Amino acid sequence: MKFLSIFKNKILKSKQTTKESKLVIELRKIDLSLENKKKIILNSLSIDLIESMLIIFENEKAEFSFYDPKYYPSTDPGAYFSYSFQSSDSSWNMTLGNHGWSGGIYTIDRTVIIKQIASIINLTTRIEIEIENVNFFSNYQQKNVSQNEEQNLKLLKIHS
Repeated sequence: MKFLSIFKNKILKSKQTTKESKLVIELRKIDLSLENKKKIILNSLSIDLIESMLIIFENEKAEFSFYDPKYYPSTDPGAYFSYSFQSSDSSWNMTLGNHGWSGGIYTIDRTVIIKQIASIINLTTRIEIEIENVNFFSNYQQKNVSQNEEQNLKLLKIHS
């Protein structure tokens, strides 16, 4: 809950960079909007603001989640992704799952997350990013370096 007010204030008062200023302008145009204070909706006009949003999330050590319809494991189409920023090593951790299956904890590069979100917007015209009550499967084991690289490459391939 506290994160939401901090996030909204940072966006509305941001003057740090051109991108963040653009984020403020876009928010006021409703291209990026807080809906019910539980999700952020990005559309095609917001694609170049994704990195600024992630930087704000990183600064606030925020968690977020969304549905990725392009991710096809062997069972169900699509997957729910949850991301959590780890300030101790300045990295994004990710878990994923859908209908009874779930994965471990992967370290995902910010550039991969940006491409993933942009690709989903290009496919569906918008993405809803949940920012409250994020279900991050922290009970799973952290994957090793090789598995993390493999997952980053898989996401890049899916979203290229």
